Amino acid sequence: VGTMIVVRRDIQMDAAPSLLGSSSLQCGAVENVTVENISNVARSTCRDAALGLDYRRYLLRSEGLSYFVEGLAGYDPALRLAFASIIQDEVVEGEIRVATTEISDAAAFARVQAGQLSEADRRNEAYLRNNGGRYAEAAEFFSAIVAQSGDRGSSLAEALANQGLQLSNLGDFNTALRLFDQAEASLSTSDRVGQRLLRNYRALDYLNQNDPDLALEILNQSILPITRGGDVEGLRAGVISDSIATRINRESEEYKKLGGVDPGLTPEELAAVLDAQGSAIRGSALRRTGEFAAAEEALSEAINVILSVREGHLHSATFMIAEIQIERAQIAEELGQTANSGAAYDAAIFVAADSFPRSPILLATEARKAAFLARSGQTDAARQLFADVVNNSRLIE
Repeated sequence: VGTMIVVRRDIQMDAAPSLLGSSSLQCGAVENVTVENISNVARSTCRDAALGLDYRRYLLRSEGLSYFVEGLAGYDPALRLAFASIIQDEVVEGEIRVATTEISDAAAFARVQAGQLSEADRRNEAYLRNNGGRYAEAAEFFSAIVAQSGDRGSSLAEALANQGLQLSNLGDFNTALRLFDQAEASLSTSDRVGQRLLRNYRALDYLNQNDPDLALEILNQSILPITRGGDVEGLRAGVISDSIATRINRESEEYKKLGGVDPGLTPEELAAVLDAQGSAIRGSALRRTGEFAAAEEALSEAINVILSVREGHLHSATFMIAEIQIERAQIAEELGQTANSGAAYDAAIFVAADSFPRSPILLATEARKAAFLARSGQTDAARQLFADVVNNSRLIE
């Protein structure tokens, strides 16, 4: 969110090149301020009009040194604490609050963040934003991954497919289709995990276009199964295959927080999770065509498969369970089962709150339940829940 340098030369606040790589900063007037008990610090606010982002700059000259920090204005408290800590040569304590009101374009902010992160961190943030309902921001992170992926097949294909899904979620179906086609061209016919992911995303794209029949057509296409290969025989011979090595290391803390498909899973587990997602998508499509019994069967199959992977401790699939519960709630409402519908909405809210607190996806789930309450005649409860959604939206992270 910011960068700082200490150099043995003079720096001109309004003319210094951007430390974060922005080439079009327009800086305002320079003023003297006090930063964490350090007086006579020069401060200026600059704007990158192309990205719609504000930056904050601080400068202090002392004993032949220039201390210069620049960062996103929304993270001003962090910039001040870092600045004071370097000057005082000790950790300066304080509170950091992110002022989202200073970030006028969340997608542009995500673009800047993506440019500062490693590929692994970009992937983490992309999936977290996707499953939290921040589709425009997720698209920026996946776009950054695409730009750095070169011609690496599976990595490039995954990023292209995910970027396409974000744009489909935002209604840009033509661009989504182009990205899906590019992803397919990047996949080898032997990449059975990648084929499953792309199949699911194409089906979701058709659901976004309110075409469940085409979604079902995509899901009915056959995909080769994934076999365990020679893992067992190799172990007997004292050989640890890549698949087994991945399983040994799969408990990475870095991926437990992800809502995307965990790269620490074995190919067999990945295939199972993606097939479960396909079943969930099938259930959604069948619900939209009025085939409620078949839809419930597909949704139940999806949950059973998810719970069978790693004995039900697959945190990265919890967002699927939340979506499945929403589908079940809608089916129950269509069948006039009000109590079952309310319970399913509550289950979805519980999962979303646990995995994605203070996120757009949680607010959307709560809003869906509020609308259900209104439709079922529970007006007072609906108004209260809608009010809670509005109030909590101010606290969204």
